[in-house]
Amino acid sequence: MALLLLCACTSAPPAPMTPRQAATCHCPVLEPARCPEPVLIDPGPSATTRSKSTDATTCAVSGKLLLGAVEQVVIEPGDLRLPARIDSGAATSSLHARGITRFERDGRPWLRFETVTGGVAQTVRLELPLLRFAAIKGEGESVEVRPVVTMTVRLGPRTRRVRMTLADRGNYEYPVLIGRDFLGGDTLIDTGRAMLQGH
Repeated sequence: MALLLLCACTSAPPAPMTPRQAATCHCPVLEPARCPEPVLIDPGPSATTRSKSTDATTCAVSGKLLLGAVEQVVIEPGDLRLPARIDSGAATSSLHARGITRFERDGRPWLRFETVTGGVAQTVRLELPLLRFAAIKGEGESVEVRPVVTMTVRLGPRTRRVRMTLADRGNYEYPVLIGRDFLGGDTLIDTGRAMLQGH
């Protein structure tokens, strides 16, 4: 079913948004951040192409953030700028890490590890407190125990502190996976598109 996004403004009946209007979810009498929730309808087969070309990348739907299947994120510490897979099926987020070493600092357990940054072209070494270990069920129902650290993730207009599991993601297409701990209940995901929040 092809879906067309309509902007329901209070001053007029719902009307289809042009690509430029959709990009800001603009309503004549309301600020973009307070734009009412768009209405989804089935415009018929003839509107399929137009629906796909509509770009609602920054439209706030009832305060929800619209993301694609892949987005660019910035992770601190380290100023890591990396492409990330957006996965609402994962409870926690995960970062690519190699050479993980445990040590003590001021009587507390810490981790030293290497990860990537700069478009996966550079390697950086980080040291962070070990929060705990988590049992993660991987492919084939196998369970992997991973260390967990706390990091700050910025994606578009949103910045949140999350618990990040560390794992060797060298065999995965993306070095970062963003899960429900960052997404929460105020995110919408368009799995057919990518980089909706910019590069």
